[in-house]
Amino acid sequence: MANIADLISEITSSIPDAPVWESQITSSIPASKVFNDFVLAYLDFFAKTVFPIENFGVVEIVTLEGDGLGGEANGFIVKEIRSETMREQRWSVVGADSENFTCAYVYGGNVLYVEEMKVIPLVDGGCTLKYKKVDTNTTVTEDEIEGQKALIARIFKAFEDTIA
Repeated sequence: MANIADLISEITSSIPDAPVWESQITSSIPASKVFNDFVLAYLDFFAKTVFPIENFGVVEIVTLEGDGLGGEANGFIVKEIRSETMREQRWSVVGADSENFTCAYVYGGNVLYVEEMKVIPLVDGGCTLKYKKVDTNTTVTEDEIEGQKALIARIFKAFEDTIA
C-alpha cells in the first residue's frame, strides 16, 4: 500500500504553497462503524448524498481494474464516478489501513488533491474523524476552504442520520 504521509510530503515539497487544511468531527458512533461504513464507502456515500442535491443526474460508481489508466498498480483501488451531466471523475484509494482506521483518496482530474481520513476511537465508545486535504490548486481561497469544511460536516451529518 502507498504511504499516505510520503504522498502528502511529496506534494507539499514539489508545490510549497499547496493549500493544506484539516477538520475534525466528533461522533457517538463507534470508530469501526465510521471507518467501515463512512471512510471506506466515502465515494459511494458522497455520490448518493451530494451529487443528487447538485443535480448531477444518475450517478454510478465503477471500480476499475489496475490503476485505471490501462496499467496495473499494486495496492491501489481506482473508482470512477460517472454521471449523465458531468465528466467522469477518477479517485484512487490509497493506504487503506483497517487496523489504524486510516485511508486516503487521490483525485486526479483537472487538479490533483489528496483527502486523508483517520478515525480515532474515544473512551466513551464514540470517535473523532480527522479529515485532511492537500490541494495542488494554489488559488483556493479561505472561503472555498470553509465551504469544503462545511461540506464534509454536512456529508458526515447525513451519514450519522442514516445510522440513527
